[in-house]
Amino acid sequence: MHQWQWYQIALVTGICLTVVWWVRRTLNLVSEGKKARANALKSRTSSIRGQTQEKRAKKHLQELGFSILKHQPTTEVGWWIDDVWTQTTITGDYLVKRNGEVGLVEVKTGRTASATHRDTRRQLLEYHHAFDVDAVFLFDVDRGRLQRIEFESLASTTLSDKNVLLWLIIGCFLGFFAGYYLSH
Repeated sequence: MHQWQWYQIALVTGICLTVVWWVRRTLNLVSEGKKARANALKSRTSSIRGQTQEKRAKKHLQELGFSILKHQPTTEVGWWIDDVWTQTTITGDYLVKRNGEVGLVEVKTGRTASATHRDTRRQLLEYHHAFDVDAVFLFDVDRGRLQRIEFESLASTTLSDKNVLLWLIIGCFLGFFAGYYLSH
């Protein structure tokens, strides 16, 4: 083969590889565009469904005697990450009041409407910490059920158990010394 034939083969191979790359890239971009469009439609549908569910919840809460103080209440929370202050806004579904008690209601549907669902539990715990309310509630729209959620830290229970043990030991010592003193 002549030297110029190798150049032609190399040039044609380079052009073919470039065309294949360009076609694959274009198909990937089209596919990503379709996925993005589908995700946007799904998100919009989910948002509309969520708004409908929240309206149903509002009606049910009012039937239960709650007055709606605010829809989509927000609060700011902050924390330190390696000596850098970080903060974010947290939004609940409803701030409500009944019998002088102010509460925050989270509206859920489907499998996430359970306080034992990991994401829901974490969200409720975040609300319990972030909002200055007397109670946190979970409203299951599908079942029309409102649950009051209360969190108790096991660390505080353990600490109180340690306090009981400490007082028991102190009581034993005082009893021993009092008995010894009175007997002599």
